[in-house]
Amino acid sequence: MERKKVIPKVKEPIRLRVKKLANGNQSLYLDFYYEGKREYEFLKLYLIPETSPANKEANKETWKLANAIKAQKIVEVQNNVHGFSNRSVKAKANLIEYVKMIADKKRQNSGGNRRGTCMGYITLAHHLKEYGGDKTTFKQIDKNYCQGFVEYLKTAINVTNGQLLSANTQWGYMKRLEAVINSAISDEIADSNPFKQIKPENKPKKLSTEVCYLTIEEVNALANTPCFYPNIKNGFLFSCFSGLRFSDVKRLTWGKLQKDNNGNTFINYVQKKTDKQEYLPISRKAVKYLPEKG
Repeated sequence: MERKKVIPKVKEPIRLRVKKLANGNQSLYLDFYYEGKREYEFLKLYLIPETSPANKEANKETWKLANAIKAQKIVEVQNNVHGFSNRSVKAKANLIEYVKMIADKKRQNSGGNRRGTCMGYITLAHHLKEYGGDKTTFKQIDKNYCQGFVEYLKTAINVTNGQLLSANTQWGYMKRLEAVINSAISDEIADSNPFKQIKPENKPKKLSTEVCYLTIEEVNALANTPCFYPNIKNGFLFSCFSGLRFSDVKRLTWGKLQKDNNGNTFINYVQKKTDKQEYLPISRKAVKYLPEKG
C-alpha cells in the first residue's frame, strides 16, 4: 500500500491573533519576528459577540480585511528581508547629514544667511554628534536613542557661552529632533516618531519667560542718544515705531512703501514669518527714520 506523502507545513512569518477585551469584543493583531525582534501590530479591527446573523456577517468581513492586511504585511517583510524595500535602504541614511541638509534648506530660504533657524539645526547636528557619534542612521533611532538624547541634553554644554544648556534650549533641541524625524517620515526614511512613546513628564519642559518691553520714554531716550552707526540706530527706531520685525525691516524696499489719497504712508509686503500679504500703516514718526531715497 502506497504511503501518502506528508507535506510539511510552512511556518507563517506573520500570525493573525486575537486578544480578548473587557467589553467582550476581541481585538485583532499581527504577531511577527523582524530582524530578531518580536513585534506586535494592533490593527484596530474588532470581533464582536456573534449574538445575531448580522454580527456573524460583520465578523466575517472583519476577518477578511484582517487577512488582507496580513498578506500585504508578509509581502512587505519579505521584500525587506531580500533588500527590495526602498524604505529599508533609505533607513540607512545618516542622521547628521540629513540634519545638515535641512539646515542648508533653511539657509537658502533665509536668503543665504547662516542665522536663526538654520543655525539651530547646525548646532543640533553638533550635539547629535557629541551624543552618538557621526555614524548614526535612522534605522538606529528608537525610543532608547531619543530618551538617551534627552538625558544627554541635561549635561550638554552650550557652544556659544560654554555653560550648561538652559531648560528652554534643551526643549528647543528636542523639538528640532522631533521635526527632523517627522520630516524623515514624510521622505519615507523613517516609519514613526519614537518621541511619541516617551511620557510628557520625561521630556524637557519649555519654561515661560517674562517679556520685557521698552517704554516710550526709553525709546525717546535712545532716539536722543548719539550713535556711531546712524543706519543701525535709525533701523532700530523705525522698527520700534512701525512694529516691524528686524527680518522684515531688512527686506524693505522703496517699492513696498506706498501712499494713499490722504498722503498717509503704508507698506505693502509679505511677512517673512507667516508668508502672508500685509498692509501696514506707517506713522509719520516712523517715516522720519527712513534713509534718504537715492
